[in-house]
Amino acid sequence: MILALLACTAGPSGPCQLERSGDWVVASTTLDDVALEIVADGEDPREQSPVVVLGGGFASAQVPSGGSSRLPAGDGFVQVRTDLPADFFGEDSRTRVARVVEYAAGGVPDDDGCTIEERVPRVDAHVVLVGESNGGNLAIATLAAEPDLPVSALVTWETPAGPQFILTELVLPETGACTVDPVLACEVDTSDLAWDGRPWLDRDGDGERDDDEPLFDGLELADGRLHSPQLLADLGEQSGVLSVEAATAWFAWREASHLAPDVQVPAIVLGSSEDHAQVLPDSPHVVGLAGSLGGWVRLNPGRAWTGLDVENAPGDGLDLDDPGVLVDLDKRLLIAAGVAEVLDRSRDDDWSG
Repeated sequence: MILALLACTAGPSGPCQLERSGDWVVASTTLDDVALEIVADGEDPREQSPVVVLGGGFASAQVPSGGSSRLPAGDGFVQVRTDLPADFFGEDSRTRVARVVEYAAGGVPDDDGCTIEERVPRVDAHVVLVGESNGGNLAIATLAAEPDLPVSALVTWETPAGPQFILTELVLPETGACTVDPVLACEVDTSDLAWDGRPWLDRDGDGERDDDEPLFDGLELADGRLHSPQLLADLGEQSGVLSVEAATAWFAWREASHLAPDVQVPAIVLGSSEDHAQVLPDSPHVVGLAGSLGGWVRLNPGRAWTGLDVENAPGDGLDLDDPGVLVDLDKRLLIAAGVAEVLDRSRDDDWSG
């Protein structure tokens, strides 16, 4: 899991100084005795805004980072990464995210006694929260739980809103229409659902699982194996598997679609023409999430920031029955474009089309 701050890179001297590492200047420190890594562009003298970026999956160990996981050099981004509690993005993770947002906003020093301004001078007050993949669920859950956090805008990338998407249970051709009511969920033909210690689709009805017959691994928790409430309802009671009620409670603060209406900060929701994990066309997890957010929202950045010929107007393309344009752009470039747009709009206080 990753937290990243964008800011200017002219480094101070003394104990708060960042050390050069190739194109980057880096500081490895801690905040409340938890690893914190600050990575800035070593050449950019511009004033920039703090941007907190949460990585995907459920991984807790994210420090130190590698170059391939960093946003592009040359954009002036200062990235702050942190380890997270091993609670599958639960309450303790939300608390940690909120704490690092406070650090990004200059409200608290790290354990070396250095604030973000002392690490990286010329930082302004616009904090952007970025969630990559499942990190978007954590970002939105944190904003819903802590609505007064000093966050100016939100950017999510291919976030799997909805339990079925988080656990990558949706396959073709069995998946049908999707709705948000209030949780994003899709109809699934489970007439071939079978059980052999794990649920799977016995498409040919021979009782033996073939390579082209989907197996649903779920997620192993201390109290049993987790599947989406939708799959559990069709599966029925099985040994070692959480109940529908327990699964619903577990997802209550870990998936974003039903929490999104409470998030009022402006947002850009990023969706690619080919998702990194999901197989459904038109990315209903992305469109459904965008349409659920409570504030200003845009599906993918405008052409002025992507350099592409296509764009969705703010507020357009957010209907699951009439989705907007998804784009074909490198993940890091797409995230950087989304961050650039919300920062430009935040600085100009311009949320018009």
